[in-house]
Amino acid sequence: MISHTTNLDAAIPVGNRARSVRWLYAALFILLAVLFAASNWPAIATTNFELGDFAANSLLIQDAKHLALIHGNYSRVGFNHPGPAILYVLTFGEVFFHDLLHVVPSPFSGQLLAVALYNAAWLVAIFALVRRVSGTLAGAALFTGALILALAVADYHIFAGIWFPHLYVLPFAVMVLAASRLVYARLDSVTALGVSTGFLINGHVSFVAICGIVLICVLLANLLAARRGEAPRLLAKAFLREQRKTVLYLAGIVLLFLVPFAIACIVDHPSPLRQYLSFSHGNKSNGMRQALRYVAGYWEGMLGLVCGGAAVLALLLAARRSHPLRQAGLGLLAAMGGGTLALLYYAKVGIDLLEYKYIGLFYYAVPAFAAALALLCVHALLRPSRLRDGVAVLLGGGALLLAFQQIDRTPGYRDQFNQPAVAGLHDALAAMHSPRRIVLDLDNSVDWGTVWTHILGVEIYGKRRHAELFCVNQNWHISFTRAAGCTPAELTASPRLYVRPLAGAPDPALGAPVIEGLGLGFYRMTKPDLAEYSPVKVGERASWYNAFILQTGWSTIEADGFVWSMGKQSHLGLHLGKAAGARVLLDLEAFLPSPEYRQDLTIDVNGKPVAGAVFTQQDNRKQVAVPVPAGGAGDMAITLHVAQPISPKKAGVSPDGRKLGVRLFAITVERN
Repeated sequence: MISHTTNLDAAIPVGNRARSVRWLYAALFILLAVLFAASNWPAIATTNFELGDFAANSLLIQDAKHLALIHGNYSRVGFNHPGPAILYVLTFGEVFFHDLLHVVPSPFSGQLLAVALYNAAWLVAIFALVRRVSGTLAGAALFTGALILALAVADYHIFAGIWFPHLYVLPFAVMVLAASRLVYARLDSVTALGVSTGFLINGHVSFVAICGIVLICVLLANLLAARRGEAPRLLAKAFLREQRKTVLYLAGIVLLFLVPFAIACIVDHPSPLRQYLSFSHGNKSNGMRQALRYVAGYWEGMLGLVCGGAAVLALLLAARRSHPLRQAGLGLLAAMGGGTLALLYYAKVGIDLLEYKYIGLFYYAVPAFAAALALLCVHALLRPSRLRDGVAVLLGGGALLLAFQQIDRTPGYRDQFNQPAVAGLHDALAAMHSPRRIVLDLDNSVDWGTVWTHILGVEIYGKRRHAELFCVNQNWHISFTRAAGCTPAELTASPRLYVRPLAGAPDPALGAPVIEGLGLGFYRMTKPDLAEYSPVKVGERASWYNAFILQTGWSTIEADGFVWSMGKQSHLGLHLGKAAGARVLLDLEAFLPSPEYRQDLTIDVNGKPVAGAVFTQQDNRKQVAVPVPAGGAGDMAITLHVAQPISPKKAGVSPDGRKLGVRLFAITVERN
């Protein structure tokens, strides 16, 4: 790269230039932080009560306040991501702005203010990196302003929101930009590369592969540059030996971010690493055409056309040997290509539901880079002058103002952290005065989103007040945290409430709710004696199945009145009163997508094998008899062992990726 100093830079005395630039970075950070905070001030200035994802994050933040958090944010598939880096940023906001300074009215408001600082810091890093690449402050201002505007047009929540998929975009941009310096063996941005990579891997386990693919593409581009004699080869022994301190420094930064993950792998069972590998092994890959369509979705619309044209222009300009940004431009294009291949790979083998565009939101940085890089290349082609640089600064500032107009609005998901009715529902539960935590069985068959989000809101409201009123039994998820799972003692002795939306069709078996709030009804439950109510059909007694009968390994109850077993083991819990000499009949039917399939089933009771069955398409739906243990009364733990559960997606009959065994329609207690 041909580096040059513009008239604007030359106006600063050499001895004061570094100090002046640091002050400029500080001023830019303050300006951006103020703009982002101002754009979101209506939400920040509100006394917030968060629900859903935001409440789940806040639960972890309470542990981070004591420096005890080693887990990352939760994943919808049932595990935590590798680390808490972003959560500690949000913790800083809650502690500093709310708990210490009291300048915001609620803890979550402090988190929102921390996000403004978080975004501003990443953008200052981008500005500094581009100044290093271009050699000009004016070029950095133009590039950064264009980048902010393109991202704001793509999704204004990148700057106005606090949802984790939006918080990955800017560190990904910094990672790509810093990695691009490696193409021509420049190691002047390893701090930015290490920190951004650490934040990304902490935030989502998929970034291990994504960052790795970007690095591989950068190394391949470096190999081509080395063959042309334009750069040293990064992986050459002599180069690595010469730069070993820098390489170790980079590795040390990334490893530091992985310390919490290493601790979690030691103390958690199963370990996070085992959970990641298990999910990866069980995930079915998508077609290449589907993956390409997914990647192309981030280039759709007018913004995509503009950015696509800008990418072509940037490639043409950067490829010119006389262009002052040739090496820097080609390096960034190589890293952008790596980011594109990384998302394509992720969409092919890692994303289970391609209809969820939010999973790849971080990739919006690549189209935005295309537009910004094209403008920077045009700026570098022009003759250096105060006029050129003045116009560049004005254009960058204008882009920032246009971006601010785009993001100066309330986040679309504000209703997820502005629910004051949470307090009333918490107080109603507290009024039950239970000596133990109340056991909540959550109904996921009607409107799981409402139940899940609102219960999380009540949980974090109580945790901030050191009042853990309830545990979650049926339909517990990692988002509630492991500490919120019920213990055996609580399941035996604690009051039990069944929770379902009030908007759903009433269940006569439940009676009237003892508590109502946030659209939820809380129903007092006692364990039913199935011997008195036999037969107990799934569709007619959904509340009983959800609260007591279905343990682990079952799907949501289907609208047609049955439930699928999932995986190789599924567990039932039955309570029988006077049932001496009885047997339990399970009305079952296997998932057999074609005649060549068969299914073998064995059944344990209280850990001992007692029955089995074979299912074929000629002999499928049947009642499998399970003897009641001697004594007859009490709790009966039934385990269904399915030999080879079948995925409808793998069998080619539907996009359903679950591994299904048998479906249960009803349970009958038959006396001799």
